[in-house]
Amino acid sequence: MAGLIAGVVGIVLALTYPQWTPIVYGSGSDKGLTADQVRAEMKGEVDALKATLASMAVKQASLEQAVQTAKLPGILMVAEDLRAALGGSEPYAGTLNLFRSLTGDDPDAAPVIAAVEGSAEVGVPTVAELQDGFDEVAHTILMAEQRPQATGNLAAQVSDTMASLAAATMRLRWRLDGAPTGDGVPATVARAEQAVMNGDFQVAIDTLSVLPEERRALAQGWIETVQTRLKADAVREDLDAYIISRAARVQ
Repeated sequence: MAGLIAGVVGIVLALTYPQWTPIVYGSGSDKGLTADQVRAEMKGEVDALKATLASMAVKQASLEQAVQTAKLPGILMVAEDLRAALGGSEPYAGTLNLFRSLTGDDPDAAPVIAAVEGSAEVGVPTVAELQDGFDEVAHTILMAEQRPQATGNLAAQVSDTMASLAAATMRLRWRLDGAPTGDGVPATVARAEQAVMNGDFQVAIDTLSVLPEERRALAQGWIETVQTRLKADAVREDLDAYIISRAARVQ
């Protein structure tokens, strides 16, 4: 391709450079060629080269399309592997990198990759793990709410022990008698816990957002982890659509 382009450039220069204007081969003889004839012959060669370049461009486009079509089954398999990995909690960096490599500059794949690459090395906690993790969050918030003011190391230890027992007792009572009502911290945590157990994580986050700042801060780490899971679930839906759209091209 580069050689053909160089040839075209050379011919164009020959046509335009002033020294060729008066060319006459064997001037005055029967075999002489005028400048117009030289230009006409060169124009014919240029047109032929242009046609060759156009034909090669068409063939290259067809080849690129064939390559993309051949890659589609592999892309579909890796996309499904990535979707499955996002449903678990194991790292998925290898699968994501393979998906990135196969899809190249596909604009539909780029948002998928960007959304989940931050957690690729560590994975995303499952719903069950997040539900289990909220136990500690709820206990910590209630314990902080129940802890009396105390000074001295021994008093602080006793205070923590009593607060922990009170928090545990309170949550046990919820399970036996139902969650409390109202706008207080215990009632808010109880509603958030119920949402977590139902798998309504966004509802739980919204519920926790009304807590006083110092109590809400105790749940911040858990909230951020939940948001990572929600993002992963959204990407799994995007991958479903991606797989369907690409599978249609194979058929």
